[in-house]
Formats: sequence, C-alpha cells, structure tokens
Amino acid sequence: MFKRLVLSIVAISLNPSDWQQLKYSDIKANQVDKNNNSMVVKVKSSASPLIYIFDEPKKVTAFKVKGKIDSILTFKDKAIQGAKGYDDFQWRLGLVVVGDKKLSGVKSLFAADWIKKLFSLGKEKAAGIDRIQFYNLVSQELNWQTREHPLSDLIQERIVGQIAAPGHFQIEHTLAKPLEVLAIWLAIDGDDTQSSYTVQIDDLSLQAK
Repeated sequence: MFKRLVLSIVAISLNPSDWQQLKYSDIKANQVDKNNNSMVVKVKSSASPLIYIFDEPKKVTAFKVKGKIDSILTFKDKAIQGAKGYDDFQWRLGLVVVGDKKLSGVKSLFAADWIKKLFSLGKEKAAGIDRIQFYNLVSQELNWQTREHPLSDLIQERIVGQIAAPGHFQIEHTLAKPLEVLAIWLAIDGDDTQSSYTVQIDDLSLQAK
C-alpha cells in the first residue's frame, strides 16, 4: 500500500519573547518589538539575527510570509548588494538544516558566536547541522539566483523575490525538495550600508510533513 502524504501548516509565533536575538560583538543590534499580533524589527545601522527553535526537527516543504517595509535600501556608487561591504538584505529567511557537521576541538575556541550558536542547535536537537539555507528578497537585480556566501560555506542563499518599493510584501515559496529543519534564522540587516528602516512581519507559516 502507498503511504498517504500528510502535510500540515505550522504557524510561527510572532511574539518576540518566543524568539532568541543573537548579538554580533561589534555591531549594533536591531530593536525588536511587538505590535498587536505582528513583530516589528527596527534597523538603525544595525544587524542581529532572530532565531526560532522548534521542539523537534520539521520536514519543511514550503513557507509563506506577509509583512511590510517602510523604505527600501539604496546602494551608492554602483555598489552591488551582497558584495563585501554591502551585504545588507531587508529579508533573509533562513532554515537551519539538519546534517552531520559538528563544531569541536580547536575550531570551537576560535569560532564566532553566531557559528557556536548555530552548532549548538544541532547538538540540542539532532546529530549536527548542514547549513543555513536562506531565502532572500533583493533590492536590485543581481547576477546570481543562488550562491554560497563568500564568508562561510555554512550559508547558502536563494533569491525568491524583489522589494521594488516600500509597502506590503508577500512570499509564498515551495522548496525544490523537503528540508529537515531545526530552526528559523531571520536576518534583517542595515549595518553595512548604514541604513534605517522598519520591517513588520504580520504572518509567517511553514508547510511541513
């Protein structure tokens, strides 16, 4: 007999108290607030990931996001978004994928705090981690659709849309194949470009099996 594929919708809490905010040692942190049922991230030349950890890994097949942004990023002097010194994105939704990579021995002594946090998720919930798979909204046309981040092979990125103007945005994206996911890693940045803007997240949900 064939097994019936059962998919469920997982609504993600947008109460900031249900997320962990990670602070980079040398970068100002974003301000994160609650507005009714929405989560508001205020960026002022700042960056700090938000992490939502699942009780158990989930096999994710798709996600949906609704929100609004009050202004768009601008890049001076023909700067290219994502290049060194201009690596700011107003929306990066990351899925922390289960794998067999571990952080141990001498490496753990020299790893950045965000890397230590990433591997700690794998230690708590699974055998290890593979990567953070990011799904980005871009502010300009880029010459890549997917890439490995220049600074780390732990970060893979895929463009899923573009922010052409301030206002509401919505993303509905089906993954090419299901991913076993430990956590959501949300990155909203303005430190490289010294930008100030606000992102309000009104709905965030996953489809999982």
